[in-house]
Amino acid sequence: MQSSIEMNEIGNLVCETPNNEKRSEEKYIKERKERKQGRNWTKEEDKKLIKGVEIYGESKWVEISKIVGSRTRKQCRERYINHLKKNIDTSKWKKEEDEIILQQHSIVGSHWCSIALYLNNRTARSIRNRYYSLINKQTNTSCFKPTTLTHYKILTSSSWF
Repeated sequence: MQSSIEMNEIGNLVCETPNNEKRSEEKYIKERKERKQGRNWTKEEDKKLIKGVEIYGESKWVEISKIVGSRTRKQCRERYINHLKKNIDTSKWKKEEDEIILQQHSIVGSHWCSIALYLNNRTARSIRNRYYSLINKQTNTSCFKPTTLTHYKILTSSSWF
């Protein structure tokens, strides 16, 4: 009997975590940076960004982000390339463009920048979004929709309604 009590005591000692581990975990949680909530770009930030691109070009994003002041280099680059560049085409999508997107995706996969070379002035992000919206439209079509008026009459004129 004494041996079983000793075994339980040993098991308890093994299962307990030392205070050092608890403290290091708490310290890790405190040191971990909190993710800041995203915020919209202001007109003033956009003006600073455009001015920075005019000064440094489209390659020195660290310096450009210093001009903007409140944004990282990655944020500045993405904002400029996807929204502020002068030659971005934001017009309605054409059938020909949709066909090119689907065709090129079947050839090169999800290399959106490669597909963008075939479409004038469309961003890789807009092409990606368009591709997924096309795919969702194709998968959301139901096979249960009545195709003719007679099917509709049969479905609605049932006696149990």
